Amino acid sequence: MLERRVARALMDAARGAVLFIRKCRWEGRVGAPDYIILRDGRAYFVETKAPGEKPRPSQLVEFAAIGAAGVPVAVVDSIHAAFAVVHAIAGDKT
Repeated sequence: MLERRVARALMDAARGAVLFIRKCRWEGRVGAPDYIILRDGRAYFVETKAPGEKPRPSQLVEFAAIGAAGVPVAVVDSIHAAFAVVHAIAGDKT
């Protein structure tokens, strides 16, 4: 399975839960997450990967910095994981 299928599942699940989701394009940042999801004034970042793929070291550093700023970062590498993250963010909205 390709990463784009995981990303499509994430987008579809978030939209189905009526969450605001956008693909991020970062200028001058290496390792930044792929997507941002917004709900009730809170931000959540999500990195999509192909099944079994892991974040690069530069991504782990960036994710840790984002987490230290109080914003959660999730890594999903399957359709199931994408739906689980959306469900956790959406809570009772799913």
